[in-house]
Amino acid sequence: MQWVSRITTVALMTVLPILGGQWLDGRLATSYWSPIGLVVGLVLGAWQLMLLVRSAEKSAARNSAAKKSENAARKLWGSKVVKPADSPRATSASTAEIAREIDAVLDQEKRTSDREP
Repeated sequence: MQWVSRITTVALMTVLPILGGQWLDGRLATSYWSPIGLVVGLVLGAWQLMLLVRSAEKSAARNSAAKKSENAARKLWGSKVVKPADSPRATSASTAEIAREIDAVLDQEKRTSDREP
């Protein structure tokens, strides 16, 4: 549903200035508002589309980082990954502890791999 609203926003930002320019041309008996509306609409639509792509890239990067963290936790504790409690205090403490344990395991694996010939 979120993507529907984003795509609708891009479409409206592109079409509404064009329609507004045509309306002004008819209302004021001019002929220059339609091309101005066309240019403004295309610029606004392209700008909104660029923002949409950037937010999608950031979201994909966050999801990738979360998957890497979850895979490291699964490697550490097997297939059972325990979700932290809902309270903010418990969440931050649990997350910090998990991060320290993951770092310790990764350091230990690095030291082990450095010793092997």
